[in-house]
Amino acid sequence: MAALYHYNNEAEVIRIGEGFAAANLPKAEWTHGAHWAAAFWLIAKRPDLKPLTL
Repeated sequence: MAALYHYNNEAEVIRIGEGFAAANLPKAEWTHGAHWAAAFWLIAKRPDLKPLTL
């Protein structure tokens, strides 16, 4: 069974999202859950970023 990822508050998601965007999130913290948190943060907080079209 797959693990569920839980963050205690919005500040944790913001920290991950901002760390990802600044490319300074420690590698050890770049987990599958952090990937989801960063994706959520990008969608919710960075509407100025548009997906690439191929």
